[in-house]
Amino acid sequence: MKAWGTYCKITNALVKFGAVIGIIAVCCTAVLVTVDVILRGTINKSTMIADEYACYFCVAMTFFGGALAYREGSFISVDVLYSKFKPGFKKWLDLVLNLISIAFVIYLMSKVFYIASYSFEGDVRSATISRTPLFIPQGAMFAGMIIFLMQLIISTFDPFITGGANLVKPTGEAVPDESEFERLGDMIVADNTDNEEGGDSK
Repeated sequence: MKAWGTYCKITNALVKFGAVIGIIAVCCTAVLVTVDVILRGTINKSTMIADEYACYFCVAMTFFGGALAYREGSFISVDVLYSKFKPGFKKWLDLVLNLISIAFVIYLMSKVFYIASYSFEGDVRSATISRTPLFIPQGAMFAGMIIFLMQLIISTFDPFITGGANLVKPTGEAVPDESEFERLGDMIVADNTDNEEGGDSK
């Protein structure tokens, strides 16, 4: 149990680190594109690397920010049926789906590692003026996937180890549950009642 707690703390720190990298990548993209637009509009010049490096930064923000997005429940999901399931069934369904996800992520990591290793050993560079070594953005993909896999492992097994003590409650769901609809209905009825009473008093 202590080892699991340590693993969760390390993963949490890496997830936050990845989020910081993603934020920096977003800021760098905004600055680079803004500078390039200003140069083109004023002196008809260009940085010549804006398009290329905007793609690299997009890779960084996607792969390094993926773990945080997954942990916070911000991934796009279609849960019309899932929201109707009972909590006990959801727990085991999540286990099956997460195990499939872990296998898929590991498979993708093996492919990304192969591509990054090939680029590093062969000194493969971009076909642009920057001649950027491609193992750098490819390595960023691999590093981000490691963090995502670590978080995925927590989301998969923590409900069975600690009862979900190390999980972050999702910030929202795509489909509200029935209790939320009922509460909204009660608010509407109460509001209409107040308006009718106010009208009668006049």
